[in-house]
Amino acid sequence: MKKTSSITISILSGLFLFAACAASSNHNEKAPIKGTIKAGENKKITLERLGANKVEFIDSTRIDENGQFSFDVKIKQAGFYRLAFDQRNFFNLVLDSGEQVLVKADASNLSETYSVEGSEQSLKLKTLNDELTRFYKQTDSLGKAMQTLQAKGDMNAMIQGQMAYQSMNQEHMGFIKSFIDENLGSLVTLATLQKLNPDQDAAYFKKIANGLKQTMPNSDYYASIQAKVASMSAVSVGSEAPEISLQTPEGKTVSLSDYRGKVVLVDFWASWCRPCRAENPNVVRVYNKYKDKGFDVLGVSLDQRKNSWLSAIEKDGLTWNHISDLKGWQSSVVPVYKIKGIPHTVLVGKDGKILAKNLRGPALEQKLKTVLN
Repeated sequence: MKKTSSITISILSGLFLFAACAASSNHNEKAPIKGTIKAGENKKITLERLGANKVEFIDSTRIDENGQFSFDVKIKQAGFYRLAFDQRNFFNLVLDSGEQVLVKADASNLSETYSVEGSEQSLKLKTLNDELTRFYKQTDSLGKAMQTLQAKGDMNAMIQGQMAYQSMNQEHMGFIKSFIDENLGSLVTLATLQKLNPDQDAAYFKKIANGLKQTMPNSDYYASIQAKVASMSAVSVGSEAPEISLQTPEGKTVSLSDYRGKVVLVDFWASWCRPCRAENPNVVRVYNKYKDKGFDVLGVSLDQRKNSWLSAIEKDGLTWNHISDLKGWQSSVVPVYKIKGIPHTVLVGKDGKILAKNLRGPALEQKLKTVLN
């Protein structure tokens, strides 16, 4: 169950995939940004800067009777910019000072028809967007096919479909990570953030931040990604697990550090969380199988009602230690572990460092087999 939260660099990670192009009735051939929009005559086009945390209006104009427009504005430093008819019909560019940029598009669908010349970073952004569009269309088609197979009860074909998706996703993520490696220091790497998993891809978040530190250390973009990396590092895989010290139902204080020398699953849950309760049988099974091999579980509840907490522990047969401050989402552990939703699990090694996060079902046992061996 998710808790409402804001996402750092949300403007960049959520808006870059689509984009828009426009024109001016006072067309200036020497303007830094100019273009032609098919079937866009007399439409108003807006130029905006997409900062790390806000959208800044720059200028607007109207496309002339020949479909042409221009923005005679000075680009002072590299940044993400958006040319838009409205919030649904737009496309993004990465512009820098001194560039002469020419764009072309069809007014009916700017994001899928635009082309750009004179801006190397904008071309790279388009390459990334084209790959994302291809991947989403491919997986959407597969998803519809799998729904049909599910309705027919063809489980063998469903399994094959799932394997096909995993293969597609693996290839796609290979492209994303290679794109980052090939463009370190470029703002375009920020456009990959929506595809990265902070739990699994912390190293790539750091790569992006370190690259921008070298090329634009004073920009708002670098400040934002660096802040995100700093907040991630405290609970990223390989980091020391932050200490937890709370009370059991009986009033005894139990700390995470008490488990040094064991592999421990810190299970953040609550009695009212249905997905948590659904996962509990799997945790019980794994606990019973590996508890004599150096594995333990520490249940950390986000309950507020003690009776509900105790009832769920008994009903689900959770025989390991349980602790809570009974403050719900105001619990002290929520900001420390960056918890956005539950169930949320953190697997901690014998040395107190985080081994993995959010392992459920068979994935938990597979990881334990590797770690405990």
